[in-house]
Amino acid sequence: MRYISAAIAIIVLIAIVIFSIQNLAVTEVSFLTLSLTIPKFLIFIGIYVLGMFTGAWLFDLLKQLWKTNKKD
Repeated sequence: MRYISAAIAIIVLIAIVIFSIQNLAVTEVSFLTLSLTIPKFLIFIGIYVLGMFTGAWLFDLLKQLWKTNKKD
C-alpha cells in the first residue's frame, strides 16, 4: 500500500510540474485597487487551495450542524 501511495504522489507531482510549465504565461489580476501580474499556474493553484479550505470548512460546519440537530 505504501508503494501505491508513493506512486500516486509521484504521478500527481509530475502532473503539477507539467501543468506549471505549460502555464507560465503571465496575466494581470485586478481586485479593487490592487493589481498583480503573476503566472497563470499560480492563479490556478491558489484557487484550488482556496477551494480546498472552503470545502473543508463547509464540510466541518455541516457536520457540526448535523451533530447539533441529532442531539435535539
